[in-house]
Amino acid sequence: MPTGRGSRQPTSAAGLSSQTATITENGTAIRETPLAIEDGASRLVGILAEPADAPASDLALVLLNAGAIRRTGPGRMWVELARRWAARGVPTLRIDLAGIGDGSGPRPAPTTVADLYAPEYVAQVRAAIDALARRVGARRFALLGLCAGAYLSFHTALDDDRVSQIVLLNPRLLFWDPMITADYYARSRRSKLLRVSAWRSLGATRPHALPRRLLTLLARFALDPLRLPGRRRAHQAAGEATATAFDQLAARGVQSLFAFCDGEPLHDHLVAQGIVDQADRWPNIEFVDLPGRDHVLRPLWMHEHVYAAVDRALGAELSRAPRYFETSNARRP
Repeated sequence: MPTGRGSRQPTSAAGLSSQTATITENGTAIRETPLAIEDGASRLVGILAEPADAPASDLALVLLNAGAIRRTGPGRMWVELARRWAARGVPTLRIDLAGIGDGSGPRPAPTTVADLYAPEYVAQVRAAIDALARRVGARRFALLGLCAGAYLSFHTALDDDRVSQIVLLNPRLLFWDPMITADYYARSRRSKLLRVSAWRSLGATRPHALPRRLLTLLARFALDPLRLPGRRRAHQAAGEATATAFDQLAARGVQSLFAFCDGEPLHDHLVAQGIVDQADRWPNIEFVDLPGRDHVLRPLWMHEHVYAAVDRALGAELSRAPRYFETSNARRP
C-alpha cells in the first residue's frame, strides 16, 4: 500500500482561463474561474469557486466525478456545495477527470465499471491538488466523491499526505476486485426476484427474444453458487486491506466520513466483517446513514441530508487549524 509522500512534480503547469464570473452566495461574493490542468497527455477541466473579497482558508476542497457524471454532480449537487463552501472561505474545485465531462486524454471515455476505477485517476486527482495548491496556496485538502469518486478520494488520501479529510458518499468498493463487482450484480439479480416491476419487464419481452433472455437468466443463477467461494475470498481480502488502510489513515489523523444510503452493499459487508463497530480503533472514521435507497442521490429531498452531513464534517475540519491566511486572491487593506 503506498504511503503519504507529499507533493509530486507535475508533468506540466496548470492553465488558467482569464474568464471569471462573480456571483453572490448567501450574501457573500464568490468568484468562479475555469481551470484547465495538463497532466501528461491528459487534460483535466474544472471550475474553481473561491471568495472574491475575503481571505481564503488554508483548507481547500476538491469535488470528484461521481462515476461518469460530469463535474456538476448529481442534480447539480457539486455546484451547490462548491458555492456554499467558497462563501465560507474554502476554495473549492469541481473537476472533470480525463474522459469524463470536458476532461480528455489518450484513453477513450470510460465505458465499463472497471474503467472508472483505473489507477491513473489517482495520479490525476493529485495533479488537481497540485494545481489548486499553487493557485490558492492551500496547505491541506478535503476530497469528496460519490461511488467511484469516493474510491478515488480514499486512495488519494492514502497516497498523499496533504489530504486531511475525505467524505465518501455511497462507495461501492474500497479495493478493486472484479469478483466483488460480480457479487454485487448477483446480489442485485436476486433482490429483483421480489420486485413486481422485474416480472413485468420479463413479461413485456418480445416473444422471439424471450427464450434467449430466460436462458441467460437461468445460466447466471446456476453459475452464482459455483462462484461463491471465490467471491467470499475476495471480500475477505478486501476487508483485511480495508483494516490496514484505516490504520494508516488513523495514524495520520485523516478525518474520514463514510455516508451510506439504505441497502448499499459495501456498508453491509463492512458491518458483517465487524469493521463498522470498531470505533475505538479508528476514532478518525465516522459512518453515517443517509435516508433513501438511490445510489446516485437523484431525489432532491436527499440532497439536504447530504449537505447537512458534509457541512458538519467540513465545519469540524475547518476548525482544526488556524483558519485563514493571505492569498493572492484576497483583497488586502
